[in-house]
Amino acid sequence: MKNKELITRSLTGLVLVAVLCAAIYLGAWTTAALFLVIMCIGLHEWQNLMHKVGLNPNTFGMYILAILSYFWFCGKTLPIPWSYEAYCLVEIGLPALIIWCVLFIFISALFKKAERPMENIAVTLTGAIYIGIPFALLNFIINPFSNDGGAYPNILFGFFLLIWSSDVFAYLVGRSLGKHKLCERLSPSKTWEGVLGGLVATLGIAYLWSLYAIELNTEMWLLLALLIEIFGVLGDLIESMLKRSVKVKDSGSLLPGHGGVLDRFDSLLIAAPTVALCLWFYQVLYSL
Repeated sequence: MKNKELITRSLTGLVLVAVLCAAIYLGAWTTAALFLVIMCIGLHEWQNLMHKVGLNPNTFGMYILAILSYFWFCGKTLPIPWSYEAYCLVEIGLPALIIWCVLFIFISALFKKAERPMENIAVTLTGAIYIGIPFALLNFIINPFSNDGGAYPNILFGFFLLIWSSDVFAYLVGRSLGKHKLCERLSPSKTWEGVLGGLVATLGIAYLWSLYAIELNTEMWLLLALLIEIFGVLGDLIESMLKRSVKVKDSGSLLPGHGGVLDRFDSLLIAAPTVALCLWFYQVLYSL
């Protein structure tokens, strides 16, 4: 990587980290707003990728389905003073709208003169699920103890800290010691040595972070580090597979030196649902 490219990538990364930290530590509302915007940008990149292979996702249906799902998760975790009517809206109205939106995507295909309607429906639903749900679940990760109406920014920041640690150390170790390719047909630069180096570093950082972020115990942080390493790598490979299938290097150009939102957050798309599920089990055991 050339020095100019490295500087650009580093500066973009620092700005992104600063924005994420500010949003997370300002509270659950700013976190929800930021990731709603990022999710919508990711959906736009997904739509552009599908256009490159001649597919046309239902733009309106995909955005509405993703946004409704996002609001549904937010409604369960944000500190909102619920009235009975508002509670019914979230618990009954939003799920009903989500189901109707899925049906709308199928119905609207009847009135479009598309040669590949079922494929268009498939990529519409896939975009909303693959991109929308992981970003929505970040609102649960910041407050896995959703019954108390609070926010735990250290948990969500720790999630990102472990993802960044995995990426950085996997790159450094793989570049200096990597010999055995992890999955050469999808990502020629990734090596088993890099993955192992990323895992060891991430476990170490998880232990150190657990000494400060006592909302979760040390064992839980180490488990999350293991899950983030495994499923973060899988998320990265899945994104590489998708980009190769449409013959592009980057999903977009919004982030100089990084590419698009999907390029920067690819590890999150698989890791976030996994971590959210793990934290849900932890919350259940915690409440017993």
